[in-house]
Amino acid sequence: MDIRAAQLEDITQIITLVTGQSDIFLGKEQTELPSWFINTFSPTYFAKRFSSDTFYNYVCTDGEKILGYISLKYTGHLVHLFVEPHQHRSGIGKALWQHVSQLCPAQLITVRASLNAVPFYLKMGFSIAGKAEEKEGLAYQPMEYVKELEQKPAHRC
Repeated sequence: MDIRAAQLEDITQIITLVTGQSDIFLGKEQTELPSWFINTFSPTYFAKRFSSDTFYNYVCTDGEKILGYISLKYTGHLVHLFVEPHQHRSGIGKALWQHVSQLCPAQLITVRASLNAVPFYLKMGFSIAGKAEEKEGLAYQPMEYVKELEQKPAHRC
């Protein structure tokens, strides 16, 4: 398996990966995804993000097959982290997270985690940043990750 920058040719596979699991964000009373949320899965939306220098977009592949996708804003907001369901607990999410978080200069990284992904993010070092919320039909848990400052070696005389 390889991690590489996402490319325009990957958009169809990424949309399939993301939309196949997006119902995990549905609120308690919600049976359908809000239209504004569905619109964010358009090829145009992904193409804009891929061509922007304000996002890190990476995929984990096995040959031609995309097994995972991550999108992190340069300013420190994790937009997407999706892994094929049959690949959960295989280390793909962790590998994508570790790869991209090292590239991002932000010391604080935030995410609106789906409620079922909270244990994963806790294992990655995130902490709960408020109570779980439901907004515009989507349920999520605000979380944050604070990068450890690099420790400089003690100066010796």
